[in-house]
Amino acid sequence: MAGTKCKQDYTRIASFMFLEEYGHRYGREVSGVLFNKFLTLLNVGLKEQQGFDMKLAHCWYRWGDVVVGQVLPYINWTHSDLNMTSVSFIGDPPSYKEDRVTDFIGAFIETFISRYGGGKEGVEMAIDEVYSNAPLDFQRDYRMLREFLKISKVNMPYSNRREYIGSLFDKAMSSFPDAKFKQIAKHKNDFAAVFREVLANGASNEDLFDIAEDFWFFFCYHLRVKYNENVRRDIVSQWREKLPLETSRYEASIQNYAHQFCPDSSNPAVQKLLREREIRLEELDGLLDGLEWRRCPATRSWCWTPTYCATRISSIGPNPNTTARCAPPSFLTWSSSGRCSTTAVRITWTRSSRRPT
Repeated sequence: MAGTKCKQDYTRIASFMFLEEYGHRYGREVSGVLFNKFLTLLNVGLKEQQGFDMKLAHCWYRWGDVVVGQVLPYINWTHSDLNMTSVSFIGDPPSYKEDRVTDFIGAFIETFISRYGGGKEGVEMAIDEVYSNAPLDFQRDYRMLREFLKISKVNMPYSNRREYIGSLFDKAMSSFPDAKFKQIAKHKNDFAAVFREVLANGASNEDLFDIAEDFWFFFCYHLRVKYNENVRRDIVSQWREKLPLETSRYEASIQNYAHQFCPDSSNPAVQKLLREREIRLEELDGLLDGLEWRRCPATRSWCWTPTYCATRISSIGPNPNTTARCAPPSFLTWSSSGRCSTTAVRITWTRSSRRPT
C-alpha cells in the first residue's frame, strides 16, 4: 500500500467518496449542512486518530464548523431556498492511490452515514458533535438559546417560557468572550438591553427568535475572521472588508427593534439606540433632499439619480445601483427601475409626501 508522502488532494478525494456513497445509499443529494459536518468531523478525526492534517480550509460560522466553498471548485452548491442547500460533485472522479488516509476516510464514511445520514435527527446529532469542538463556550450556550427559540416559534406550550428563555439568554451572555471581541462590545450590550426588555414586555417567540438571530449572524461575520484554518489570505481579507457594512446594517437593525418593541423604554441603553435611530433617519432625509429628481421616461413616476457617494448611501439603505438585499428603512420602500433610461431607483414615500411637484 502506498504511503502518504505522495501529494494527494484528500479533501477532493473524501468529498467524492462521501457524495458517491451517500447517493448510492439514499438515492438523493446530500444537504450542505451534512456535507459540511462530514468534512469538518473527518478533519478532526484524521488529526486526532491518524496524526494527519488534510489542510482543510474551514472556519467557524453560523451553523458551526464549515468548509470554505470558494476553494472547492469541484463542489456544486444548489440553493433551493434560504434554508436548504444540496451538494453534488462536478467533473471527473479523482484519481488517487490507496493509503492509510484513504482507508481511514472510507471507514469514516461508513460510520458517519450509518450514524448521521438517516434524516433530520441525524443531522442535529452531527451538529451536536461539531459544536462539542467549538472554540468558545459562548457558541454552545447561544446555540441552546437559538434552538429553543426556533422550536418554540410554533407556539409550543411552556408554562414558564419567559423565565426559561431568560435563563438561557443570561447563560449565553455570561460566557460571551468580551476580551476577544472588544470591537463589538457595544453591539453585544445593545442587543442584550433590547432582548431583555422585549422579553419582559411579552414579545412573541418569533420576534425573540428574529432579534436573537440578527445578533448571531452579525457576530458570526466577526467569528469567521478570528477562527479559521488554511483559508487563503485574500478570502479572509474579503471577510474583513465586509465588516463595516455589516456593522452599519446591524446597528440600523437593533435600533429599529428598539423603536418597534420598546419606544418608551426607560433603559438608558435603549434610549440611546432610539436617539441614534433618529439621527440616522435625519441623515438619510438630508441625503435624499440633495438628490437629483427626474421623471422616469418609461413609467412617468418620480425617480432620483445618485449624486452622493454610493458608500454613504449604502451605509444607510440599499445600494442605489442594485436590487435591495437588506431591510429598507421603515418609512421607505425601494425597488429597481430597470426600465428607466436614467438607471435610477424609485422611492415610494409612505410617511411623507415630500417629493417634486
